[in-house]
Amino acid sequence: MTQVAARVAEVIAARYREPLTLAEIARLVGVSPFHLSRLVTAATGVPIYRMIVRRRLRDALELLLDTRESITGIALAVGFASHSHLTDAFHREYGVPPRAVRGGVARSSMGGRVMRHRSPPTARLR
Repeated sequence: MTQVAARVAEVIAARYREPLTLAEIARLVGVSPFHLSRLVTAATGVPIYRMIVRRRLRDALELLLDTRESITGIALAVGFASHSHLTDAFHREYGVPPRAVRGGVARSSMGGRVMRHRSPPTARLR
């Protein structure tokens, strides 16, 4: 991974709960948004927006498994705009809604995807 992509991963890890924009990340890293987008996608195979969503999903998954917080509360805590935004992203990534994980129904049907989801943010998850 390039230095720029590593720096982006650090920014995302520190601020993923905030509404991050490509322009803001580019400013923090010190390159143009266009150049940043190309560099990071080439280095990681994943667009910056997807890196942010996956980081939020990883945190949401941990909270679903470890707390009794409502799904809406978890969604807002990790940076999603709403319960439905989290549910849509979670279902796309894992093939099940967050409530299924909360109920323990989906752990076996997720085919090990929970463990892959817990890998480092710079790893390609899918």
